[in-house]
Amino acid sequence: MEGLGLSVRDARPAWGGRKIGRRLCDLGHDGVPRASTITEILRRHGRLASTGRGSHTPPQRFERSQPNELWQMDFKGHFAMSRGRCHPLTVLDDHWRHALGIRACGDETEGTVRGALAGGVAFAPRSADAPGTPWFSPPRVLHACRALLARAGPGGGRRGGAGGLDRRTGGGAAGAAAAAWWFLAGIVLFSGSLYVLTLTGTRWWGAVTPLGGLAFLAGWACLAGAFLSA
Repeated sequence: MEGLGLSVRDARPAWGGRKIGRRLCDLGHDGVPRASTITEILRRHGRLASTGRGSHTPPQRFERSQPNELWQMDFKGHFAMSRGRCHPLTVLDDHWRHALGIRACGDETEGTVRGALAGGVAFAPRSADAPGTPWFSPPRVLHACRALLARAGPGGGRRGGAGGLDRRTGGGAAGAAAAAWWFLAGIVLFSGSLYVLTLTGTRWWGAVTPLGGLAFLAGWACLAGAFLSA
């Protein structure tokens, strides 16, 4: 049987133990050994190069020296829901090996991924100085600002509308509008300065960050005054 296997190997040098065993069975031979046994026969007779067990090359990992140099995107399977299936889309930073975000998608097509990226999916970059602290999510900030402005807008105080302040309380509405603009200024100064500081490495942008904190405090003060006056 060894000679038959070796002859098949000589005729088909690219075949391994599995294909050789199948070929011997197709030719009607009885007592064909297992594929692993045929592989050992080939190795014993010098038909295979030594595998060098215990000295295998470790798998390649796409690690980067700096954060945000390379992100990996992958769908983590799918599961059934009451309507359709959910396909979780995840993003991984190849420096910190931290998950940056996850989003539920309806399918795994290229158009879905491009739409998630074009729509500003809430993936949060990590700071080089604080790897465990995610930055703010721009889509969530935009949604919060719109909600605050909707409360203070012309239709925000109507019964059944988007807002909770009565239009008859002009001071309250004005205070809410001022709070929204202070919050927006705080977001730009606080989070924006951190973005620029990390991306450019210009240290003096750190002096702008406290101004954003003061803007946040002013926004909360205006919001509290608006509700008190309402």
